[in-house]
Amino acid sequence: MRISAEKMKFVLRPSVQTLQNIFAKYNYEIRVAGGAVRDLLMDRIPTDLDFATTATPNEMKKMFTTEEIRMININGEKHGTITARIEEDNFECSTLRVDKIIDGGRKEIEFIRDWKQDANRRDLTVNAMFLGLDGTVYDFFNGIQHLKERIVKFVENPDARIQEDPLRIIRYFRFFGALANDPYTHDPEAIASIIRNGEGLSRVSGERIITEFRKILTGRYNFEMLSKMIECKLGGHIGLSRDFDCENLSKIYKYIKDTDYHYCLLLAAGMTDVEEATTFINRVKGTNKEKEMLLFIIKYRQSYYNIQSLKEVRDLLVDFVYKEKKGHSLALDLSKQLLLYVGRKDLLNEVNENLIPYFPIRGGLLVDKVENKKFIQRELNKLLDLWKESDYMLSRDELLNKV
Repeated sequence: MRISAEKMKFVLRPSVQTLQNIFAKYNYEIRVAGGAVRDLLMDRIPTDLDFATTATPNEMKKMFTTEEIRMININGEKHGTITARIEEDNFECSTLRVDKIIDGGRKEIEFIRDWKQDANRRDLTVNAMFLGLDGTVYDFFNGIQHLKERIVKFVENPDARIQEDPLRIIRYFRFFGALANDPYTHDPEAIASIIRNGEGLSRVSGERIITEFRKILTGRYNFEMLSKMIECKLGGHIGLSRDFDCENLSKIYKYIKDTDYHYCLLLAAGMTDVEEATTFINRVKGTNKEKEMLLFIIKYRQSYYNIQSLKEVRDLLVDFVYKEKKGHSLALDLSKQLLLYVGRKDLLNEVNENLIPYFPIRGGLLVDKVENKKFIQRELNKLLDLWKESDYMLSRDELLNKV
């Protein structure tokens, strides 16, 4: 199969033609690899171009040095990758390779010149294609057909592919969510292998897991993919509870599915308490924002389930801002996410900056009124509660008279 000349215009920009000419000059083959090939076959414009080549890292370094091409990110060399900077583009050029198992089960990279062998080490058939710069697609494992049918399959032996790198389990669900027409029709062989080899995820670093997992949680069919991962008993290997509550997840998803929700709502829905959230964040090295969002939702969701009026939302917002010291913008965002979580979309439009009144008391006003300075915050909180009870009508002087 060949990509049309019209589509190849998105690949053959001047910097790529320069790269192509250099490799041709030194008699090395170079082809586009991976996601860009998949994108072109799906009529999408590729954003990044990665290349595979028969040239070894040493051969590339010698060639680029001779041609006065700048090389960056030298750490990639040990994996067979040299990054060339041409004009404003950075191109990762990776030598064809296989992983050899040597003494003690340790892996060692062997550079090769066989394109099919290199394709065989890749994760999924739709990611194992190459594109010649003349437009020819090299497809060794039926990736074109699988892409047409929106089928996601591992290359050749699923057990072998997963055991080479268990992160491929997460990548399977990421690409299935992105490509499949039906979120429930999985390749039975792939799922059976995932269940057999799921324990391998326990040995994958949290940083690698969360990078792929976020793409699932923010992507297409995120609810279905998360549910299937739990069904395959993967939760315990990535920091989620083995008792992750899929029933509650399903209920919450019905509330939020057509809204602008934060993906942490999906995770919080399956978690019982803040301990589970903390365990997950620690396992995957989650961000401070993810931690704050998860802990906040779990801590306050019961209060929001009990909300009957906008006044109660305002009272909670006041606590967020003045007791928990959240900024106005963050407090509003967290409150809106909680309203989505409990199915109260009817109140969303009322939650804005105007809903948070200005509290007229600051700690400095209590310095002369509180004997022990350690208790100033406690007194502030008492006054805040009195202010809320008055429906925010008590003035500064009236509040100070109650100290």
